[in-house]
Amino acid sequence: MAPDAPRRHHLGKGHAVSIPRIILDKFVVQSPWLNIIERHVDFGRGSMPEIYHFVDQPDYITVIPVDQSGCTVLVRQYRPAMQDYTWEFPAGTLEAGESAEVSALRELVEETGLHASALHDLGSFAADTGRHCNHIHNFVAKIDSSQPALRPEAGMEARWVSFAALFTMIREGRFLAQLQIAALMLALMHPKTRRSIPCRKSEVPADCWTPGHAADEQPE
Repeated sequence: MAPDAPRRHHLGKGHAVSIPRIILDKFVVQSPWLNIIERHVDFGRGSMPEIYHFVDQPDYITVIPVDQSGCTVLVRQYRPAMQDYTWEFPAGTLEAGESAEVSALRELVEETGLHASALHDLGSFAADTGRHCNHIHNFVAKIDSSQPALRPEAGMEARWVSFAALFTMIREGRFLAQLQIAALMLALMHPKTRRSIPCRKSEVPADCWTPGHAADEQPE
């Protein structure tokens, strides 16, 4: 990879600092899913360049489904990195030539069988400023009550849960995806989505349930 030219960052009137200069990027590990890149950075202090490693991979997508009764859908799958099954929102990675919106709708269908009647963009943010160079695109998908039963992807489980149950799972450490917890915070901040997410137990509709699982019963 070609090195970056020196740049200057202006902090305000009369203030400017030099941006460290990238003098070398090289692939350490390459795979169909991610690359590990070694980056040599010159901080311009008269010292030797410092070496950093980071992960280069496609952007992430997170979709928070919300139906008219104020419930959401979680999916469960085995995560080899965690060596365990985890509950998460429908999610995935951006495919080549795909917009974030198209990717979100695709992942929702693939992992739950549901189709969104509306999609609200919550914004895009850096996934991990210290170790990753990709971004995460966050969405809320409105789901009509007329949708058929959940049809999860092979090897996955999908379940409707109340947000009260989800908040309990987060507090108890049974919903572990930190980036998706941040996406939920964005949904609670967004003027077009926050009213559709019950935040107090008294706001959870009595009919928000999955057959065989009461609304306030959290998935194991």
